[in-house]
Amino acid sequence: MSALRFSLPLVLLAGLTAPSAAESFPPITDPIVKAECSACHMAFFAEMLPKKSWETMLGNLKDHFGEDASLDAATLALVTTFHLNNAGDVLDSRGAMKWREGLAPGEAPERITLAPRFKKKHGGKEFDAMMIKKDAKSPANCVACHTAAEKGIFEDD
Repeated sequence: MSALRFSLPLVLLAGLTAPSAAESFPPITDPIVKAECSACHMAFFAEMLPKKSWETMLGNLKDHFGEDASLDAATLALVTTFHLNNAGDVLDSRGAMKWREGLAPGEAPERITLAPRFKKKHGGKEFDAMMIKKDAKSPANCVACHTAAEKGIFEDD
């Protein structure tokens, strides 16, 4: 009985402080992936897009959304392997499954902001107003609203 009395509050406390599994991803710990992918923007989580999206995006870094983000061959191989091994249609984590919802078979959005999950969570006038209020400048600026986004936590702040 005494073990239950002490463990129940701990379970309840853990539930209050743990991030929502639906909108959480493991932090990117590979130092090369983290450094290269966050040099110009937040390092996005591979689980947010399917393999085909990452293959296309990483296959043309010379024109990465209007910027030359070219990498040397060894670094590109490492970054590509990381993204393909952790892509949303490879992993079965809760976050990956959520980001797969609404994708047609073979569909490969060319950016995270075009993924059905992003559109579902960030559509409409409320999102547009929040972009202005937070001075986000871009829908890809996740940390403007989700301050722990770089750690893989997408709670609404």
